[in-house]
Amino acid sequence: MSPFDTSAYGVYQVDTLGGVSYKDDPIGVAVSDSKVEWFWACFFSDEWGPRETAYVWPLADEHVPPQRASASGGARAFGMCFFAPGAELPLGISSMLAIPHVLWDTHHVPTDRGMWLHAGDEWLQVTMDDEGAWLDAPAYAVKPIDAPHGLAEALGAEPVSVHSSANGLWLVELASEAALRALEPDGSAGPLAERYISDVLTDGRGCPTDRHWGVIATAPSDGGHDYCARFFAPQVEVAEDHMGGIAQCCLGPFWARRLTKGDLVGEMVSLHKSVVRLRVRQDDPGRVHLRIPASIDSHILVAGLFF
Repeated sequence: MSPFDTSAYGVYQVDTLGGVSYKDDPIGVAVSDSKVEWFWACFFSDEWGPRETAYVWPLADEHVPPQRASASGGARAFGMCFFAPGAELPLGISSMLAIPHVLWDTHHVPTDRGMWLHAGDEWLQVTMDDEGAWLDAPAYAVKPIDAPHGLAEALGAEPVSVHSSANGLWLVELASEAALRALEPDGSAGPLAERYISDVLTDGRGCPTDRHWGVIATAPSDGGHDYCARFFAPQVEVAEDHMGGIAQCCLGPFWARRLTKGDLVGEMVSLHKSVVRLRVRQDDPGRVHLRIPASIDSHILVAGLFF
């Protein structure tokens, strides 16, 4: 898109996703008729100021690789990118789970059809079955590392193990759900944790590094689920996310291997609790299938033209 081209768009504010409230800290999905330039995405995200914004646009058929097109069954394909204030994200934290609903609700895709979504080098597929809709997303492997000095003090809990993921997240295993719930992102431990994480995960100028940009804390569940977790990314101005869609791409393979099972149910135990379902198949260990929340409450915030 040249500086003199225009692209029609509509920006939708997601207030609830799967019954989880985001009204106090909304996420956004901007749907345009062509790709939005990086400059405008940065500017609009910073000016509007949601916790994260997904930008979505239709892809022409020639942009879809033949192997994807042949398996799509005629499903439409869309490009997407994700921004938090001041930073571009590799995938949406939770907005990637809202995108299919917005495209269905705005009649870009029939409600009984799936779709292909493309971001960076990744292709994600939305499929439908008798249980509902699923997002086929990349599974990010984690490898154990030595706990960085001061991490236990910053989080206010002693880790059982610490892992580094291929998508720039730390995964910190705690001994119990009680220890996980006791983490206080808004309490006495919160400012210390945010300062420590921000110092370690940025380049000293407030810019996220290529290595790490968020922290997943997880533990075995006491409540009948397979695991519980929390997700923090204060360095991209997301103090805590209630669903952690991108975090599940790490939690799925981690707990599938630990529990030797492929169908998992996890609980995010932040202030606004949510239950997530996912599948990791033995014949396709590089992918994780996330259950897309069954409902969404969103409204159009603004519509117009990107110049």
